Amino acid sequence: MSDKTLQFQAIPINGEVHRDLTWFSDLLQNAIGIRFVDSQIWEDSMADFVGWTDASSAGLSFVYAGNSFCYQLHSTEGKTPVDIFSRELLAILSLLHHIASKPTPPCHILIYSDSLDSVEILNSLSARAQSHNAILLVISAIVLKTGVDL
Repeated sequence: MSDKTLQFQAIPINGEVHRDLTWFSDLLQNAIGIRFVDSQIWEDSMADFVGWTDASSAGLSFVYAGNSFCYQLHSTEGKTPVDIFSRELLAILSLLHHIASKPTPPCHILIYSDSLDSVEILNSLSARAQSHNAILLVISAIVLKTGVDL
């Protein structure tokens, strides 16, 4: 940290950082050894599984190999509406959870999405909004626990 003169001075931690560190600590409790993610570079043609996701103001869906799952979203009066970016991330999370929950999940999962923002935060593992970060943490936990590669 820049401009720090005292080596053992405490660093204040806000609620968001505390949640992230708690998530990481809880995840480490169940981690096997030191391998967190065995990410590889692979071609699209090497995918063991291919799926498509999409979201709109009315719902979200994912499709793969002749299977389709659609979830209608109902607006709740007086509640803050869920933004489209969150819905796109939830569609990706839904597909990933569905596939990773199988007895033998595929190793290489290729997900097509029309949300470039979703691709960017999955690539950087960083989101600005807490609601988006929460979904990113769940996606990360699934990848870490199952060993699938996106």
